Amino acid sequence: MVQGLRVDYVHAAGAAAKEKPVVEGVARQATDAREEQPLRVHITRGQIAQSEVGLVNKETVPGYRIFVDQLDMQMQDLSNTFDRGIARVSLEGRFMGNGKLTTRAVIRPQNPLPDFDQSIKILKTKPTSLNNVLRAHADADVQAGTFTFFSQMTVQKGKVAGYVRPFFKDVDVYDPEQDKDKGFMNQV
Repeated sequence: MVQGLRVDYVHAAGAAAKEKPVVEGVARQATDAREEQPLRVHITRGQIAQSEVGLVNKETVPGYRIFVDQLDMQMQDLSNTFDRGIARVSLEGRFMGNGKLTTRAVIRPQNPLPDFDQSIKILKTKPTSLNNVLRAHADADVQAGTFTFFSQMTVQKGKVAGYVRPFFKDVDVYDPEQDKDKGFMNQV
């Protein structure tokens, strides 16, 4: 068991152009490593408890951090080899410090193509905690409301099936005092 872990993946400004060749190189190395398997890792049962993981994006203006705290992750039969059978991963935590996140995954690594089932549920998140994300990608922010998200996905035999359903409830996006310096179209 690992407890009290705090990890952020930082996407630095200007990284997008540098990442493409790196990703392509990693993909080639992963294919080679799969064929050679110099190091075998297998987690029969594992747990990460009371931890926090995040994604920091410094590529956008404004930058933002998306995170899950109070994370409890359970892993069973997780391996980097393709001969260990079905792996299971479950995760619970608080999304952005206030919403409840639950996700489950079943991974079938023995198949040559990606093969897994995944479900994600995020309940009763305050959308104000997502304001920097909204400002960076939609040039908007919110004052109040609730954000909920549901997704289920199956990837099997080269096909993806599933759904993604974000829900916003009682959202207030306009504050006359805060938005007074914005142009008319931005206010609308």
